[in-house]
Amino acid sequence: MKNFFITSISLLLLTFMFVEISQNNKQSYIPIEERISKHSKGAKASLEYLHRLKSNENGEIPIQAVLQARRDVESRKSNRSSSSNTTLLWTEMGPDNVGGRTRAILIDKDDSTKIYAGGVSGGLWRSDNAGLTWNIVPGTDQLEFSGVVSICQTTNGDIYFGTGEGATSNMGGNSNGSSAFIGGGIYKSTDGVTFSQLESTAPSNLISENFDFASVTEMAAHKTDPNTLYAATRRGVKVTTDGGQTWQSGLVTAAEFLDVEVAIDGSVFASTASGIFYSVDGTEGSFNQLTSVGPVFGGGSGRIEIALSPSDANYVYAIYSNQGGLGRYKGIYRSIDKGVSWELILPGWNGTTPPTYNIFNQQANYAMSIAVDPQNKDRVIIGGLDLWEFEYGVGIEPISYWAISEFASFYVHADHHEILFDESNPDRIYFGHDGGVSRSDDNGESFVTMNRGYSVTQFYTVDYSKDGKVIGGTQDNGTQYINFSNNISNQNAKEIAGGDGGHTQISYIDPDIIFSESQNGSARRSADGGNTNGTLENFLGDTIAGLAQTADDEGANGLFATFINPMYLWEEVDSDGNPIDTSMFFAATTEITNTGSDYCVYMTKQALDFSVTPRWFQVTPKYATAIERISITSDGNHMFFSRGNNLYRTDNLNLNVDSINDSYKFLDVGDTNDDPNGDNPNAVVSTIKLNTTFQYTITDIAVDPNNKNNIVVTVGGYGSFSHVYKSSNAMDINPVFSSVQGNLPDMPVYSAVIDVNDDNNIIVGTEFGVWSSTNGSNWILEDNGMPIVPCHMLRQQYLPGINKGIIYVGTHGRGIFKSSNTSSISYDSSDELNNFNSVSIFPNPAETFINIDINLTEGDFINDVSIIDLMGKEVYKSKSLSSSKIDISFLEDGNYIIIINSNLGKQVGKFIKTN
Repeated sequence: MKNFFITSISLLLLTFMFVEISQNNKQSYIPIEERISKHSKGAKASLEYLHRLKSNENGEIPIQAVLQARRDVESRKSNRSSSSNTTLLWTEMGPDNVGGRTRAILIDKDDSTKIYAGGVSGGLWRSDNAGLTWNIVPGTDQLEFSGVVSICQTTNGDIYFGTGEGATSNMGGNSNGSSAFIGGGIYKSTDGVTFSQLESTAPSNLISENFDFASVTEMAAHKTDPNTLYAATRRGVKVTTDGGQTWQSGLVTAAEFLDVEVAIDGSVFASTASGIFYSVDGTEGSFNQLTSVGPVFGGGSGRIEIALSPSDANYVYAIYSNQGGLGRYKGIYRSIDKGVSWELILPGWNGTTPPTYNIFNQQANYAMSIAVDPQNKDRVIIGGLDLWEFEYGVGIEPISYWAISEFASFYVHADHHEILFDESNPDRIYFGHDGGVSRSDDNGESFVTMNRGYSVTQFYTVDYSKDGKVIGGTQDNGTQYINFSNNISNQNAKEIAGGDGGHTQISYIDPDIIFSESQNGSARRSADGGNTNGTLENFLGDTIAGLAQTADDEGANGLFATFINPMYLWEEVDSDGNPIDTSMFFAATTEITNTGSDYCVYMTKQALDFSVTPRWFQVTPKYATAIERISITSDGNHMFFSRGNNLYRTDNLNLNVDSINDSYKFLDVGDTNDDPNGDNPNAVVSTIKLNTTFQYTITDIAVDPNNKNNIVVTVGGYGSFSHVYKSSNAMDINPVFSSVQGNLPDMPVYSAVIDVNDDNNIIVGTEFGVWSSTNGSNWILEDNGMPIVPCHMLRQQYLPGINKGIIYVGTHGRGIFKSSNTSSISYDSSDELNNFNSVSIFPNPAETFINIDINLTEGDFINDVSIIDLMGKEVYKSKSLSSSKIDISFLEDGNYIIIINSNLGKQVGKFIKTN
């Protein structure tokens, strides 16, 4: 076996301690205090990471460019003849028990068991059993539909949802570009099933960069008039009195509003960073800033969240955070006279001293929510990192905790965005958070996670085992492993590592060995399928130690520590899947020190050996900025890696390992203690910077598994001349890269695969779905079963096995998908299909059987019937055809060729087996 493992982990050389806590298989791998500290950086770090991938050379994400890309994608989709133009058929893999960031929940006014919830990048979902199970509202996980952040229902039952995540617009980006998902306005339904975009809020009405409805962070309906509702938008509070046909401004301002609430008497409160605004009736131009609230609400805030009592219109609560970054909690205020006067009921950060209760963990601008108990106007539930209960005259206490077993009665996932009481059953409360949806049936005494079928998980990475299990790193939901072991659902996942999940890989040679990573490169390995994880020190040893920093950490040197650090496992097997060299394994990492130039790549060949702490060796020079992407050639001898928009190649990795003596030799970088090869000049590990500088940040490097000279490089950003480049001489000193952008819309491209079955076929994951091209000129949107959502990583199995050729996609908002067929057929079927009579097959695709329509008359006979898989292997053979129906239930999902030999000659057909 030859194998090696490459990981790029940004590390700050500090002294620290890790412990592992296992409770009900819930992995908790660092002390609680440190987990909380690390969690406080996660939201901002993730937004910085996404912004880096999406922004142009000026660090901006132009709204115009985003909307133009959407129009181009929609035009391509609308103008094609049918989905039959696609070449890939997709199957959703889950997870169906893990949610994702949820900022909007609605309880149907006529049926409290009917619940709607919105994923910020995964569409609108509906439950008809009070959250026990969920289903996607058809079509809402496409394009601008997908970012659902607000929802309301008018008195006649019409439902509206708003798009565009304004609550993160002041984090992770600059004034002209947030890493959040830009919306497409407001959508309306009169039946709760079919939603249509309100033309009055549509991007087609955009006349400048200041598109008002790019974010609709909150909406509220009038208490009696079914045609009147209010929207807190990117530019002010908007009011409609005709069911959304037209909109007016509640007040003249260019400020972004993040909240709007309607009291039981019809008065309206709204908030922006400059304060709280009030209108007695919510009519156009009637909003005025409250002036009797003192200097606290006079400006300088980061976010203000409002809660109104459902039982008394005079009672108003407001949470206030400061400006900058994630936002420190400044205080909770209460008014019992509709905002005429205010009382500070729960002090927060005063500038020098933190509060004694850590409600928001210094990220109130990201996760802040509050709701008034309909049965007790003096009691509120506050959502931040955890849930807290405050009752006036009694005090405050936590009622949930995220850093414990998910089976505990008071476990609720971290980072709360929505709290909603069921007015028909006020002891029942729904909560929207970064982990999806939870529910309490006893007024906050205990909680249950309600994510079954709610597939809105945001994946950064994905990997697979040789038997088709999948794993991936997610935003704030750790590393999720779908191993088909759950009795309830094959899409059930278990979390094997916490935090924000990074790169993860499953060993082909030993599928029980799993490597996982949390944010900023805390890498671990498991020998038992993720049931337990070793400590960081047991994997990385003394050579590499410490924690990564983010750019704004106290005492940081200002360097960008990669949020999702590259990690690569390389293994070599023969055509039957047997290891070739059992002693050859490499790994790599990067580290940061306060001196600056300490980003580099390490490797080890002992990552599969759990009897030792692996020895790590530096294989690249040290650099001043982080190494962000890594890819290895199939022979294991070359590594491509990137820093920003620059591409590098490291050569001669194989020549520097004596697999018999377990020794290494490096003449120019890294360790020099082991020198079994003397002064062999061919044993020098060398790194060169390739002569092409790409326009934007490199997001992926795909190497042809059959020809290491062929590589594809993808870049992010909007406004680039090209996002996909290809080289056919990547091993040369000066390889040439050509754009294969073709007619692909101008949008960030995050990942690429060169098809193992056809090196002309390139498949890419983009901000708007998966696309493929066989010539680098014409690109096809591969949406047959795949939502048009951000697709951050594509991986294809190129080693032998039942899933060879299958492509796996980690989407950022809709979980993991796999291709049910491969994109091309390695079996040379072109002559068969073109030169012989075709046979009609139906249904096609098929699940359990196919019907064959052949023209045989009396006296005609069949010699044999064969079914061939994509690898050219015969999977079915019969000497006769007793009926026109053939059972295919035993076949794996994929593409197949059927060949019927009769006295009339050969008849050939193609069909797809799916589940």
